[in-house]
Amino acid sequence: MNDLNNFDPIPQGELQLDPGIRRYVLLLRSEGVETFESCQSGEGHCFLEPTVRFHGNSVEGYRAFAVAMNFGLPVYSLRRYYQVNAGQLEGPWWEMTFRDTDLSIVEIARQCGFKELDAQNVEENIREHTAII
Repeated sequence: MNDLNNFDPIPQGELQLDPGIRRYVLLLRSEGVETFESCQSGEGHCFLEPTVRFHGNSVEGYRAFAVAMNFGLPVYSLRRYYQVNAGQLEGPWWEMTFRDTDLSIVEIARQCGFKELDAQNVEENIREHTAII
């Protein structure tokens, strides 16, 4: 597995990643998946479910799916989609959605009585363990 500590996922000028989807994007990008949009979903977010969108040819979605499965990500769906702009089709692009975000882990831990956890703690813990593997 690649060392995510040394991987810069955000090219100059791009917005920061939502904390609940950040690790998923990092893992996909670390394996060469060219992501261009993501959202952790939830209140105040534009997507209804955790989503990562990415570029690629007709087989890139299958490769990205294999990457996600190898890392144990909770993939819910994978689809190829087009957008309509001024009556014209644009795309296609790939979209992968997930059952849960990394923030779900934090919420479960809190319900179990771990009060000092937040998304940053979880991410640092995951980073430590993925560097070892």
